Amino acid sequence: FVLAFPCTLINFAYAQNGFLSAFLLGTGILMLKKSPILAGVMLGLFTYKPQFALLIAVALISARLWKVFLTACITVLILIIISCILYGPLVWQAFYNNLPLAQLVMNSGNGMWEKMQSVFASARLIGITLPYAYALQAAFAIAAVIVVAWAWYKRVFPMAYIILTAAMFLATPYALVYDLTITGLTIAWYAWHCLLWG
Repeated sequence: FVLAFPCTLINFAYAQNGFLSAFLLGTGILMLKKSPILAGVMLGLFTYKPQFALLIAVALISARLWKVFLTACITVLILIIISCILYGPLVWQAFYNNLPLAQLVMNSGNGMWEKMQSVFASARLIGITLPYAYALQAAFAIAAVIVVAWAWYKRVFPMAYIILTAAMFLATPYALVYDLTITGLTIAWYAWHCLLWG
């Protein structure tokens, strides 16, 4: 089924990190009850995709999964410390200094909008001006946060997993085609939901 999934072929074509994203996120969510520490580590590692990490924090806090949330935060802190040891603290200064350049590239398109799976990119592709595209993206992001918070607060599993993985692509302006491997989790959990409830 994984090989038949179109996003698998896209990820192979781009030779990108979509499988790693799906593995970390999927494992983290599946381990929430069985092993909260392992779940926290996996979800902490998934923050290498910071544009998706916000909704994970919203989900964990809303579900009151404090052990998982705290472990994820500690994992992120350890990753930051390791990066500073290996590359020096200036690596974070360089990251911060390059943010305006990344913003400029995203705003101008530069051949990226066709490869991006976001409300912002779709708005820009159909000619919506930059301020309105960001406003539209912000509206969808706020809606995604509210829906994820509600689903995880109510602990309507596995539907909450489906909502989280789908909402990730509504909440960020920056998601590329190879990130769509995450939607494989959405499909798998929806199938699980259908099997559970008929």
